[in-house]
Amino acid sequence: MHMHAWLPLMVQLIDYATGEEEAKKALKDKIIEKMLILEGAFVNCSKGKAFFSGDDIGYLDIALRSHLGWLKGMERLENVKLLDETKMPNLMEWAHKFSSNEIVKDVTLELDGMGA
Repeated sequence: MHMHAWLPLMVQLIDYATGEEEAKKALKDKIIEKMLILEGAFVNCSKGKAFFSGDDIGYLDIALRSHLGWLKGMERLENVKLLDETKMPNLMEWAHKFSSNEIVKDVTLELDGMGA
């Protein structure tokens, strides 16, 4: 799955901000569906380690973390819940570990509930 796969869905979600709650919910569900695929990919790639590449932060971790900021912003902008600890516990734990890692914690923005 390409990490940008949810970007067109987020743009559509903004377009439905003024109503059409049913369409907005359908888009939200599609975004969550893609995030669940990412949750599974993390479990497979990390093999129980803290990051996609294992014990240390790698390029994929850095690239994905930058996308999570957009998702978190979309949650605030559209008043929807896209990042759910109960549906994607491994991905949320990864985000916390990434944000609290000594290498990056001083150079990444805090995402509510996802950082140190």
